[in-house]
Amino acid sequence: MKLKCVIFDFDGTLFDSMYLWDTVAESYVRSRGKEPKPIVREEVRALSLLQAAEHLKKEYDLAGFAVGLGDKSRLLTGDTVQEGDAIIALASSGVHSNGFSLVRRAFDVENRDLSVYSDELGATIGETLLTPTRIYVKPLLALMQAVTVKAAAHITGGGFYENIPRCLPKGRGAKIERSAVQVLPVFDMIGKLGNIPERDMFNTFNMGVGMCTVVPQAEADAAIRCLEANGVHAYALGEVTADEGIKIC
Repeated sequence: MKLKCVIFDFDGTLFDSMYLWDTVAESYVRSRGKEPKPIVREEVRALSLLQAAEHLKKEYDLAGFAVGLGDKSRLLTGDTVQEGDAIIALASSGVHSNGFSLVRRAFDVENRDLSVYSDELGATIGETLLTPTRIYVKPLLALMQAVTVKAAAHITGGGFYENIPRCLPKGRGAKIERSAVQVLPVFDMIGKLGNIPERDMFNTFNMGVGMCTVVPQAEADAAIRCLEANGVHAYALGEVTADEGIKIC
């Protein structure tokens, strides 16, 4: 089955010129790296119906999303998740574009020099905050071939408390081992600078876990090995419980 890309045009005022649109398209293709077949510049340009906007000639915000079409028999519905199943963490690359209103306040970005190197981060603050979001498509597809993947959830805005429940059936919850969570230094810094309680941090940011999957406990080690072999650091994060809700302890 072949699928064509569809570009959604909401108000026709996103780009100030076809030159700018070409630049965005080329940057997008470069950013795709080794991901599945990229949209070439000509395809993107041909599909574009976007018009010029005078006030966006020098600055603009680019937002986008993807629409997927999947085989119903292969969808991860979470229906088979049961108590005792293992929850596997897939490491994030950083903030992953979530919670930036809080990030900006914590770092006081309007008044801070973001180009200053931070020993704690091993990079400048600016470089750390702009680290591209990790894409898990290929590792997850490989995982689905290797083990029984029952469910998966991106850890985006809302953190652990709002995202993990989305992949669990009614009547199930999760116990997360706090000591197992490999929190990235940037989140420690955000919490400290913003004086943000830890629970709020886990309810806002990914805390170093960009995605989690649910697999049978007996296949947890194999799942971790598969993900590591496919370029994603992974580890046991917790397990599914019989009670609804997320407990981090």
